[in-house]
Amino acid sequence: VNIQLSICFFLVFISYSSPTTGLIVPHSSVLAYLGNPLDRCANQRSDEDWLTRLLHQPSTRHIHMSGDKTFISDGKLQTFPRANTPECILLGVDADGMGWFASPAQTKENLMDLRSLAVAGVLPQGELAILAQARSLLHWHERHGFCANCGVKTDMRDAGYRRHCAACATDH
Repeated sequence: VNIQLSICFFLVFISYSSPTTGLIVPHSSVLAYLGNPLDRCANQRSDEDWLTRLLHQPSTRHIHMSGDKTFISDGKLQTFPRANTPECILLGVDADGMGWFASPAQTKENLMDLRSLAVAGVLPQGELAILAQARSLLHWHERHGFCANCGVKTDMRDAGYRRHCAACATDH
């Protein structure tokens, strides 16, 4: 156990920085979900015009997930030109200015789970981190669709980083 902890801490401290993606941690199934290269655009999320432009750019990528599973094609993360649902979640913008969004998958077939992807080392670490963010936010929305204060259905706001209850004006 002490040896495993030592190895884990060693991997964290031998990380280095890349000028294009920031902090890089050597590939490890233990630390597989670190190193998300996206700018989450906190200051732009509530700007509907900016979001609309980003959503309609031809280069924008959409990840479709069902639970912790996503589409992989020929060993690569499969992205789509548009969302499956009217509400999709902004994951961020990459170094090339491309928007990344997440939405629930309409099918549960031909999907691969995140743990298997991480252990197999199929995807680059940055993509695993993007998938972990997508999974986390999609799961949060699945579980928190109603106001904890009054029980009324809430609406997604700020590109998926907030839910709002119109009945009692509470933000979640």
